[in-house]
Amino acid sequence: MRDSVLYASKRAFVVSEPYGEGAWSTRPLNVSSKAIYKLTLSAVSEAGALLSLRYYDHDGFYLGDAVDAIGIAAASVPPSTNAIETVTLFQPPASVATVSIVLGSDNARMDVRSLRFERITRREAREIVAARIGEWPRPVIPQALCDSVHANLPRTMARLAEGKPLSVVILGDSIANDTFNGLLGLAMAEHYPDVTLSLHLSVRGGASCRFFRHFNRTDIYVRRYAPDLVIIGGVSHHRDIDAIRDVIAQVQADRDTEVLFMTGPSDLFIDSPPWKRLSDDERRESEPAFKEQLRLLAELPNVATFDFTPVWRDYLSHIDDPERRIMRDNIHYNFDGKLLLAAHLAALLAPR
Repeated sequence: MRDSVLYASKRAFVVSEPYGEGAWSTRPLNVSSKAIYKLTLSAVSEAGALLSLRYYDHDGFYLGDAVDAIGIAAASVPPSTNAIETVTLFQPPASVATVSIVLGSDNARMDVRSLRFERITRREAREIVAARIGEWPRPVIPQALCDSVHANLPRTMARLAEGKPLSVVILGDSIANDTFNGLLGLAMAEHYPDVTLSLHLSVRGGASCRFFRHFNRTDIYVRRYAPDLVIIGGVSHHRDIDAIRDVIAQVQADRDTEVLFMTGPSDLFIDSPPWKRLSDDERRESEPAFKEQLRLLAELPNVATFDFTPVWRDYLSHIDDPERRIMRDNIHYNFDGKLLLAAHLAALLAPR
């Protein structure tokens, strides 16, 4: 592919700053949301080192980070003098203009031997994805859940089936961000090869509908994109149905946008107040009440709900040591885990 390499380090270098605003980064690189990019890093580092792309739009507005750990599961990699090669793929969001490559070492020295960022073909991307998660079982979504979601999103499903352009906003926290960064566009193309998707990313770490409901934030994070579908995801919504309803109402205020609300891919949200303060018995008693709230939420016009938590829990119950293999820390997912999250969402929307 002509001019496929966007960045390549000229010599070895050392990274010693923790991941964050002050971390080592490249100059802004021009990218396209229609392309898929491959970042190959060879480095010697202790556990805790991270790499990412940091996305910005044409106005310099920050869109999110596509974070991965050094090595498939950094927490499981002991210190070594041997370089570890990390390969991560990225498909930027629709409104992207530039990205910066960011490296951080969690206060431990990281010796970078080589770094290469290049554009690759979809065929190459599919081959890499198959090699990474081909041994994992394919996602299986219960038919009743698929039927309910499809019935409540008729225009979305029709556009997908007819190959018409579809604009989608992913709204939520860092786990919603991980789901998008599992090459969601490529996963959707497996089921709908002819559709033109515009996938917009509107995420903030720890952000919930309590955050997005205030100060006209839905104008900034959702409405300016005029989406056909908004997918609200992540683990930070605190089971606050009132806040979720407020965000949905704002999104649909003057446009018949369809909305899919997804619960988190695990039950990490039980550690969030006020859920954290409940006893085990109170949690069990509250579970049916929350499921009833989800059912009522799906009775709103153009709104579907997907309780991803039990589906994901069941999927991982058939996998050996999933936490070590798919997590980059105790909350977030590495590249393999992100691929699996995106594959589940694509499977939910796949043709019946």
